[in-house]
Parts: sequence; C-alpha cells; structure tokens
Amino acid sequence: MALLVVTGLRNGGVRRKVVFTIAAAMRALDLAAKRGVPASVALVQLQPVGHVDLDGEGGQHE
Repeated sequence: MALLVVTGLRNGGVRRKVVFTIAAAMRALDLAAKRGVPASVALVQLQPVGHVDLDGEGGQHE
C-alpha cells in the first residue's frame, strides 16, 4: 500500500506524489497548508505492469 498526496499549485495545476509513510504524507499536507494551497491524501495500491522497454532495445536494465 502507498499514499497518494495531491496538492494544489499556485498556478492552478496539481502535483501528485506517492509516499510510503503516514509521516511523509502529513509533512506534505503541512507544507501545503503553509503555502495556502489545497491538499488531499488517498490510500492506493500499486500494481506491477510487467516489463516496459524504455529504450526500444529490449534489453534488461539494472
């Protein structure tokens, strides 16, 4: 399980950040409150999607 923190940006956009502890999520919420922007947290489950070939060569990367 993970936590998805969504915070508003002053230019009207949003920032999404995945964190793995409640403490990290709380820090992000506190920072957003100090900046005066909206923020929310959702509990999410991350799922693997399999191998993704990012370089187009089909090789394994470490």
